[in-house]
Amino acid sequence: MLDKDHLAVFREWVAKYGPTFKYQGFLRRTRVFTLDLKAINHVLMNSYLYQKPKDLLYNLEIVVGKGVLIVEEDAHKNQRRALLRDIWASKIKEGSGEARVDALSWLGRTALEVIGEADSSNGSGFGYKFGALSEDPNHRDELSQAFATMFKVGRGVNLIALLRGPIPILRYFQTGMDVENSKAVEIMQRVGRKILEERRHEIMSTKTSTRKDLLSLLVRANNSNDIPENQRLTDEEVLAQIPTFIVAGHESTGTATTWVLYSISKDKSIQEKLRAELQTIDTDNPTMDELNSLPYLDAVVRETLRLFPAVATNSRVAMKDDIIPLDSPMTDRLGNEHHSIHVSKGQGVVIPIALINTSKQIWGEDALEFNPSRWNTVPEGVSDIPGLWGNILTFSGGPRGCIGFRFSLVEIKALLFTLVRSFDLDLAVPHEDIIAKSDVTLVCTRNKNWNFQVPREQSRGSSTVTRPGTETAKPQSFYQAVIYQRVLMKIAVYGTRKYDNESLTQAVAGANIEFTFIETLLDELTVQLADGHDAVCLFVNDVCNAEVLKHLNNLGVKFIALRCAGYNNVDLSAAAKYNIKVARVPAYSPEAVAEFTVGMIMTVVRKYHKAYNRVREGNFLLDGLLGFNLHGKTVGLIGTGKIGLLTGKILSKGFGCTVVAYDPFPSPLAAEYGIEYAEKLDDLLKRADIVSLHCPLTEETKYIINDNTLGKMKGGVVLINTSRGGLIDTYALIRALKLGHVSAVGMDVYERESTYFFADSSAKVIHDDVFARLLSFYNVFMTGHQAFLTQEALTNIAETTISNLLSLESTGNCPNLVS
Repeated sequence: MLDKDHLAVFREWVAKYGPTFKYQGFLRRTRVFTLDLKAINHVLMNSYLYQKPKDLLYNLEIVVGKGVLIVEEDAHKNQRRALLRDIWASKIKEGSGEARVDALSWLGRTALEVIGEADSSNGSGFGYKFGALSEDPNHRDELSQAFATMFKVGRGVNLIALLRGPIPILRYFQTGMDVENSKAVEIMQRVGRKILEERRHEIMSTKTSTRKDLLSLLVRANNSNDIPENQRLTDEEVLAQIPTFIVAGHESTGTATTWVLYSISKDKSIQEKLRAELQTIDTDNPTMDELNSLPYLDAVVRETLRLFPAVATNSRVAMKDDIIPLDSPMTDRLGNEHHSIHVSKGQGVVIPIALINTSKQIWGEDALEFNPSRWNTVPEGVSDIPGLWGNILTFSGGPRGCIGFRFSLVEIKALLFTLVRSFDLDLAVPHEDIIAKSDVTLVCTRNKNWNFQVPREQSRGSSTVTRPGTETAKPQSFYQAVIYQRVLMKIAVYGTRKYDNESLTQAVAGANIEFTFIETLLDELTVQLADGHDAVCLFVNDVCNAEVLKHLNNLGVKFIALRCAGYNNVDLSAAAKYNIKVARVPAYSPEAVAEFTVGMIMTVVRKYHKAYNRVREGNFLLDGLLGFNLHGKTVGLIGTGKIGLLTGKILSKGFGCTVVAYDPFPSPLAAEYGIEYAEKLDDLLKRADIVSLHCPLTEETKYIINDNTLGKMKGGVVLINTSRGGLIDTYALIRALKLGHVSAVGMDVYERESTYFFADSSAKVIHDDVFARLLSFYNVFMTGHQAFLTQEALTNIAETTISNLLSLESTGNCPNLVS
């Protein structure tokens, strides 16, 4: 794999062995590779269980030191991008109308300058002037040159450097690159200490210092009286923030912007469409909100980061034995099917970022093409990608997601705003000569030199463009940073039980989230308990109507995280009115509910529950326990989402049933699972011996089982409901039971279950007469909404809920948003 494109190798293996497999890596160490999104989500969310390999950490530490996390806030103003524009424009003048520029080098230096320099009044970065944009290398600051050495592209693979990560004793052997790196590190530490001492002296001697650059904020926060001594950073840790932040910001930003220019130079129609949109902004210094209001600019940036992630693959190591769940089963060499993977302590797991971002199964046949318009209608499967931002895995996901993504996004947009408005861009070499090369980040290179041709600067109609040679406004802050510690996110979790508390507590390890567990359900009387919380976490029977949402808004609650797939208990119109965002868990464990459904069918058909009670009392008579074979019977499924499909697959493939389904949106997997579709619901009802409900509760599906539909079913039909209680008109069902038209009923839900379910009412009188009457029938088997309750489901619910909350807090969006 050292001699070949490792992504191409992985693609070959996926085509040959499927999306999940194990292989022997460097030094014959076994690794798990998977494209399964459920498995990837499990690994990324369990950041304490799956950590970065020690050899990778060693190599990263050589470059960035032991940096702590830094969280960026929104950026909004023009920075050194205007200077870059003027430098390129001057080259055009020198070249009589066109110029060749090394885009990768210039953009990387611009990003470094943006991070480094700051206005003392509303600054950013480190408040340090790198001089990176100087064309004379002798005029560049030595710290700038040190970083240039550390991030030099194309230095080749050194065997000693490769081996000493996993073999510590080899770290004593020096290479040529080590000499260069050591000199650069010495410069960074020496200059860094000087900057740190100057900044500390200024802050400690002038208590009213208003500096807001990153280093000043860090020093001020680290010396705050509110910080316990054992939590203060050492000077070495403070200094480590400089390379940490630059790696997170400037390197990936410069590279990503270069890939954008490459892509829009290949397709001039995209470049012209982007330029036309940028010209609608009538200022050279757009705000962050103005940049984010441009949909095509956003689509171009998203598409670039999808197709050219800064890091193509990542890896984690299991800190203890674990079971990784799979969304799609894996078949081993013996032909056995597995729905999970056993991972041993110390075993590596590959996170194939680039392959997931370009998977044809997820994105479609054009997944490897640059097409910003795909973001107008994103494929359904994309929402399952557990990425930190934008339905892509470029910035990773979970508690250890990329620390610099906000800064990078806004800086990329601002650089494009200035450059694309000002210049026509063409490739100076054939695009076939451009290759991706992975060092610290995935970069584009052409034998260490890739140039853009910039033929001309044009007047852009009514838009205002600063002309070369005119006075440039004083650069202003391009972003601001909040450092040292993430703001704690407080979540009020309603309707909890012991199993909820345990699964959420385990899954939240490492994330800056604090839960308040509340056993009572949310309603108008209990909403006040959410005071002081950023979000509420709800289950199926919590009441979240317009009145409750009004109170939540007054209390400052910003998000609602549902621990379930259904959202019929939330007034989405009212939530939108108060700008409270709602996220759900769309598919926590479809296998759990499907298996429970089949078990419920077997129970009511073969009367397991009655036999169990009889034998417990010493009654071994078989009278009254007569059932029928499922083999050859027709089962009707109303709804073919993931649960419905899996239920049908079990009944068709496992029991030999004829499975007929009705769904307004047929699934392409149905035929493979042995399921045929009825054209009309009436056709299904007339044919089915057993009817099982698997559809959501909406206005259209409420009381889908009523006097009319029950009357169209076969006499002696068996009815199963593990979906939502409101799908069945209970009065109508009671009438059908009394007439003997329905022979047996299995229900895990009830339309007014919130009064009794998830609580012990064994010593209380049931005042719901309809419910009491239903329970009195000998042929009705009722459970208390437990179909979901498996260890795997609880783990998935907790992980997805936390992922939703982290994504909403950091980006204001998430893949599982409900609107």
